[in-house]
Amino acid sequence: MAILKELLLSARPWSFSASIVPSIVGIILTNPDHNPSMCLICNTLFTVLLIHAAGNLNNTFCDFINGVDQKDSTHDPTLTDAKLTKDQLLSLLAVCYIGSLFSLTFTVVHSPASHLSLIVLYSLGVVSSLIYTSWIALKYRALGDFLIFLTFGPLVTEFSYLSCSGFLSGRAAVLVLPLATNAVAILHANNMRDEAADRKAAIRTLPMLLGKHISRQLMIGLLFSSYIFFLLIIAFTCNLLFVLPALTAFTLVPLYKRIQEFDMIGLPETLAKLNLVQGLLYCFTLLFSNI
Repeated sequence: MAILKELLLSARPWSFSASIVPSIVGIILTNPDHNPSMCLICNTLFTVLLIHAAGNLNNTFCDFINGVDQKDSTHDPTLTDAKLTKDQLLSLLAVCYIGSLFSLTFTVVHSPASHLSLIVLYSLGVVSSLIYTSWIALKYRALGDFLIFLTFGPLVTEFSYLSCSGFLSGRAAVLVLPLATNAVAILHANNMRDEAADRKAAIRTLPMLLGKHISRQLMIGLLFSSYIFFLLIIAFTCNLLFVLPALTAFTLVPLYKRIQEFDMIGLPETLAKLNLVQGLLYCFTLLFSNI
């Protein structure tokens, strides 16, 4: 049982809301006339989840072999503390990718979308999970934030919308933007926290390029962006339901103080919880809004 627990924790399940909630947004925005089956919906979410887990595992492995994660500096002890061996982690990585292929097969067979379009978006998700820390390693070149924005925003949302409706949707790509900026905020806080360790490992992240002052301003901008988005929706649609996800704004004051004081310890985890709560409230609002 202990090894099963470590295998589960190595996939970082606490981060799954970053992909699952945007996927749910895409499903909610699907025209009710399409009436996707619950089986198709679950399988679509499962495909996204497996690719996300594979990306997390690949990130852990590459950070370890490239010296980014070390025993005295890492916040992911999976390999540095020998909770799993490299072979065990790579085996789980393979299981996730293979499982996602089986899940995709079911999705392709039962979805109204063209086979090619689903396979293309799936392939983009796989590529994204790999190039973050392997191949061209965008994380190490200060481009990880941009990749995360595209992946945990338009990409997963469009995949889910396409799977359940058979079409792509510009509306879905726009309405997921507050969740995408939240995902970037979590990553940015993580990179700000780990700046010293990343500099020691000779990699380059966005906070290292921008400097402490500008990084803080960007962090604050990312936090406020989703609430500005909700206010714009209310202004243009006169739909007061969008006040509901905006109610989480009461958390901004203590978060603002922590960022100004550069108190990054535990901040990514706090932002992940905020992202989950705000995202679920946003999904609930979209479910009962004609937008």
